[in-house]
Amino acid sequence: MKRLSLQWRITLMTVLLIGITCVAMNLLLCSSGVYYMDTIADSLQGGSTVILNDGGAASFDPQLIAPNEDLTIIVDGVQGRFRTTNWYITAAVTMLSGILAYFVSGRALKPLRSFTSQVEQVQLGFSPRSILMCDRRLRSFSRFCASRRSG
Repeated sequence: MKRLSLQWRITLMTVLLIGITCVAMNLLLCSSGVYYMDTIADSLQGGSTVILNDGGAASFDPQLIAPNEDLTIIVDGVQGRFRTTNWYITAAVTMLSGILAYFVSGRALKPLRSFTSQVEQVQLGFSPRSILMCDRRLRSFSRFCASRRSG
């Protein structure tokens, strides 16, 4: 299997981290928003229509309100749209951040790609014979400098 490029690895890690953060925020905001919608509806209805389940989460039960009250329908519909909208926003933010991370990491890694290609060109230009020749020239230059200092 071919390894992913550094740019793709950075992009995937960024999407994963932002995705986890967005989902956590969505769950917290959604549960908080729905709870306070239920609390507001309960206080407006004047009864105990907020139901706490075993986990302590509250929900608005439209069955406990008389069918002729419009507030029940409005609050129940708003809660559903609120949850759906939050999930759409979470997906959009995660996708946009992934696209942005891809392009930003590509731009940030451009100097590294340039440096890598220069190193590869230098490595292709040097053979063991050329290294020996450079070593001989360096030694002769060192001797020349030493003779100038002493003379």
